[in-house]
Amino acid sequence: MTAALMALTLSVSAQDAQQLKSYHFVEAQGGLRTTFGDYRLFKLTSPAVAVSYGYLTQPVGFRLHFSGWKAKSSPSYDFNYLNGNADMLLNVTHMFSRQTARPLNIYLIGGVGMAYTFDRETPEENWKHNASLNLRVGLRADQTLSKHFGLSFEVSANNMASHAKGATYQEEKGLVAMLGINYRFGHKYNAPAITVADPVQPTMTNYQMMTSNLKEQMDTWLKQMPNETLEEYQLRISDEARAAQARKLEYEISTKMAADMLQPTEISFGDYNPVLKKLAVHATSMPDFYLDMDEKEAASLYGANNLQLKNQKYTLHPDDSFELVYAEVYNPATGKTYTFDNLQKMSLNEIRNDGNYLPLNVLSEAQMKETNLAAIMDDMVNLAKDDKVITDHTHISVNSGVETAKDASGRSIINYNVGLTYEVEEQFSARDDFKPGRYVTKESKAAVLMLQIMKKAFEQDFNKYLAEGKQVIIKITGTADASPINRPIAYNGQYGEYPSQTVYKNGEPMNLSLTREEGIATNEQLAFARALGVKDWIEKEITDINKMQRDYKYLIEVSSQKGSKYRRINVQYTFVDAF
Repeated sequence: MTAALMALTLSVSAQDAQQLKSYHFVEAQGGLRTTFGDYRLFKLTSPAVAVSYGYLTQPVGFRLHFSGWKAKSSPSYDFNYLNGNADMLLNVTHMFSRQTARPLNIYLIGGVGMAYTFDRETPEENWKHNASLNLRVGLRADQTLSKHFGLSFEVSANNMASHAKGATYQEEKGLVAMLGINYRFGHKYNAPAITVADPVQPTMTNYQMMTSNLKEQMDTWLKQMPNETLEEYQLRISDEARAAQARKLEYEISTKMAADMLQPTEISFGDYNPVLKKLAVHATSMPDFYLDMDEKEAASLYGANNLQLKNQKYTLHPDDSFELVYAEVYNPATGKTYTFDNLQKMSLNEIRNDGNYLPLNVLSEAQMKETNLAAIMDDMVNLAKDDKVITDHTHISVNSGVETAKDASGRSIINYNVGLTYEVEEQFSARDDFKPGRYVTKESKAAVLMLQIMKKAFEQDFNKYLAEGKQVIIKITGTADASPINRPIAYNGQYGEYPSQTVYKNGEPMNLSLTREEGIATNEQLAFARALGVKDWIEKEITDINKMQRDYKYLIEVSSQKGSKYRRINVQYTFVDAF
């Protein structure tokens, strides 16, 4: 029973307990009674129950207590009884601790009342109805379970007449032990003590001090100078001039306060946003700020150390936080200075929250790879020109770059793009590029040289990106001019049969066919055939790429004009999650 009640214990408010003055309670109890006599102490044990109503203050309490059921005067004979008492409860715990937040209280019990005993086992004419005075002393433990519930255990000695068949035996004392649960109500509390505290002088925040100082200086500035004419004065304090002066003073006051309050600031270059063309600068004592910079310049700053912050200007926000509005970042390694200027106090949240930032080390690596690719291209183009494979009128270009993206699970990744394209001057196209109606890759010397440059790059520096199981997206653009195809061009199926293939023309998807039976009847099919030739060349010549997951996309361009410069191809590789 005790375990079940304790499991339901609720926390008592410490504030209520400290201020508690008194309360009423009702209680139900159950236990055992034993009679003192000629037998062993617990030989004459019988059940007992009780109900009571009481009123408790902190030092003392009172209750009306009604108990009874059975009692024994011998092992073979028991009788019924009812005992009513008025008890006084003296709180012993309160004598030693005046704190009222006590979960357990010990009480001394003293009481007086009447006991009535009767026997129902003998015929009614032989009953002896005995009413006698009862005196009680005892000890009670009261455990608080919650504001309204408590658990008690008490032991009391009672003096009442016993009952025997046909005779009355006086002065037979009994010992009663009971466990009870009580419900408390009508709580009263002491009035809380009133503490008069010394008045606290309000302290000004940094922002309040700044604005107060600003107001004083602006009030002085707004006064007309002794030798200043009214016209000069009105011009000096115009709305535009007043706003500019207030901002200037605000920066001066805030900057002076920052110099006294902020720790020395260490700065370093952070990530770069190629879309916004912003380079983040990390500062130890304030939020990031941003420098306008092109991608190549930003990549060159990877690893820069010992950066210096000069000529800073600050503003102060109402939450007492400082924000940089102007600074010069000096790089001692190169002697260059970069300027951050946000004197107009534009919000930087949109720049901060943009998702296109790239680590500087990745940007630097991409720039280095592009330089290496350009070097390979120059060597191979010069060699081809020396061998008279192509003329000086063919121009090949390469480019590379990195971009942020999301994978299928929504994880942020970085893709690496590598692209190659070429141009042939009009009068030399017939020699170095596709002739009208031709689509086989090896028939374009410029296209083959471009692809060979890529092959060599993949065999050298770029081989690290051809990782097994990784994904690469290969976009191949095939173009055609507006020259009409009067009769179908033969297609021998060397690049496969394509009864229905999704391609992209002007960015929009369309279905295109290319089969041996149908041949090439439209310029769209001719451009598609030129793109398929590049795919076939890649699969056969760059064998390491075959261990990757390849996703080919065909882009078709058909010009509205005629001419050889509209008959060419280009290719772009996107290595997914390359870094």
